[in-house]
Parts: sequence; structure tokens; C-alpha cells
Amino acid sequence: MKPETWTWLMLVGLTTLGFWIRPTSAGTWAVPVVLLLATVKGWLVLERFMELRRAHWVWRLGMPLGFLLIALGLLASG
Repeated sequence: MKPETWTWLMLVGLTTLGFWIRPTSAGTWAVPVVLLLATVKGWLVLERFMELRRAHWVWRLGMPLGFLLIALGLLASG
């Protein structure tokens, strides 16, 4: 199988796991776990489908961490 197919299957699996956890039905641990899953999914999309695996390490590290910081800031403000 192609690497893109494996990446797509991982994205589907992580999405299913995030849906299964559902922050509304789980305890306080669910929100950080779902945010971590979303960050990993974003990293997979950036690396495989947006071709950032050949980019400078600042972009490869900054994009997922920037997403995580924005999401945490929005959660803290609301």
C-alpha cells in the first residue's frame, strides 16, 4: 500500500477514537486527549498531504504547536 493510504487509515482511526472518547460523555481527561489527537492528525496532514516533510524544521514543528496553542488559548478564554 502507498504511504498516503496508511496515513489516511491512521487519520480515520484517530477520528474514530476521538469520536469514541467524546468530551461530553467522559471525564476531564477527555479534552486534553482529544486535543492531542487533533494535533497528531494535523501533523499527519501537514507531513504527508501538504508536503512539509521536506520543509525547514521550524515550519514542521511550528504549525502543529501553533494549532495546539491557539486551541488551548480558546479553551482557556471561554
